[in-house]
Amino acid sequence: MNKVTYFAFGVLAVFTNLSIAAQSCPLTFQPPNPNSSQRIVITASANCVGSSIAAQQNGNTIRFNLTTPSGGLCLSAPFPITTTIGPLAPGTYTYEAYFDSESLCSSGSFVVTGVPGGATLSPGMLIALIIVLVAAGWKAVGRVW
Repeated sequence: MNKVTYFAFGVLAVFTNLSIAAQSCPLTFQPPNPNSSQRIVITASANCVGSSIAAQQNGNTIRFNLTTPSGGLCLSAPFPITTTIGPLAPGTYTYEAYFDSESLCSSGSFVVTGVPGGATLSPGMLIALIIVLVAAGWKAVGRVW
């Protein structure tokens, strides 16, 4: 082999590594604005049959690992792969997604809200409400008798 051939293989290797390192793997979350009673379905795209996505939670940080089988059948059209997490406590969560556990390909954050429901009272306000209701009841009973 001559120097030009070695140079061509070197350039090809550099560009191949750059394309792998620059690979992105955007994730979608369903529902997009979850509350603390809902499970969240995370979807990514894959091109190889047998690809998978797994989640690992550590506090308010979630790591997603997208894996592809070695020697698997890869297609030109991507297809969805999913995993489910939650329900999660209310708060802000950050996530990182890694392609084959090595290359960071996506990151971001999302917010989990509390369960919508009725108004809540602090313990002090609850005691004040009970006192007011008892006093009103005594006054009402006193007028009737």
